[in-house]
Amino acid sequence: MDIACKTFSVSKASRGRIPKENSTQCIYHCGYLLCHNGLMQLLIGNMISLENFNPYDKAAPGLDSPRSLEACCRQGFKPAELRYVSFEEYKKTIKGKASEEWLIARWEHHENKRKNKLRAVKEERAELIQNESIRQRNLKRWKTAASDLSIEHKQSRELQKIREKKEREMRHIQEYEEKVEGINARNQRKVAENLARDETRKKQLEEKLKAQEARNAENELRRKQRMKEENYKRQTVQEQKYEKELIKERERKVIMERQKVERLARAQEQKQKHEELKRKTKVHFKHEQRKYDAKRQQMEQREKEGMEQKGAEMKQRAAELEERAKTAEERVQTAKHRMRQLTREKEKVI
Repeated sequence: MDIACKTFSVSKASRGRIPKENSTQCIYHCGYLLCHNGLMQLLIGNMISLENFNPYDKAAPGLDSPRSLEACCRQGFKPAELRYVSFEEYKKTIKGKASEEWLIARWEHHENKRKNKLRAVKEERAELIQNESIRQRNLKRWKTAASDLSIEHKQSRELQKIREKKEREMRHIQEYEEKVEGINARNQRKVAENLARDETRKKQLEEKLKAQEARNAENELRRKQRMKEENYKRQTVQEQKYEKELIKERERKVIMERQKVERLARAQEQKQKHEELKRKTKVHFKHEQRKYDAKRQQMEQREKEGMEQKGAEMKQRAAELEERAKTAEERVQTAKHRMRQLTREKEKVI
């Protein structure tokens, strides 16, 4: 695609060539030569410059204004570097796994660099415009002064100015190339420094994450240890309570057995006393047996009834004791079952 101007046309074939008279070399990212008769003016319709450029609109066209492109070229930036990149888009460009904090820090650093580049390009464009206005005023003065001179003198001065202009343009080209080389070197140093800084920040973030993970693991281990100790204490207290209840139940059984033995012993003693009394009564009242036969029969009958009543009472008491023993055994079994259930539930919770 050729670009038309007032004096001559410039195409891609003219890249790298020395500009002719009344032309200025604009070396930006594509390297075209632009002619402006002293001013950088192109016969093209609406252009996108830094004044109406919207870096946040991706659908908008890119920069095509000569001054804006010249400013980008002088600063060593591509126009695409001035466009805004969202966090999600920047996140897709990062390969591998990285933490959210590190990605945010990298994106903020990228956005700050973009803003600094945009500000530097705008300042360079303003400087270009100022230089062009100065050049235009000098051109008007030169035309006014040249009208008063003779043709020969005017031609000689024009030739001299053309030579000087060529020399200045050559010096400008050399200075521009040196400046571009210096800018590229500075940019490379800045890129290396930024990469090193980013790597350092990444390492610091990784170290912080590792330290945080280690602290979390240590806290979790302490929490589990405390839970184990608390469960062990609770289990120990419950076992102690259970043992105390068993001891009390055993003591109750022993007391009940003792009472039972004492009752049996008393009954046996009473029985022995009764038999002894009976023998004595038989010996003492043998000769009066007939006389007191009826009374003795009555007394025996009463004693038999009393013994039967006492035996029934003893049997009833024995049955009550057995029922109490069974109740105590059932309570012990229930307590054991509850302890097992509590132990299972605690194991599930742990």
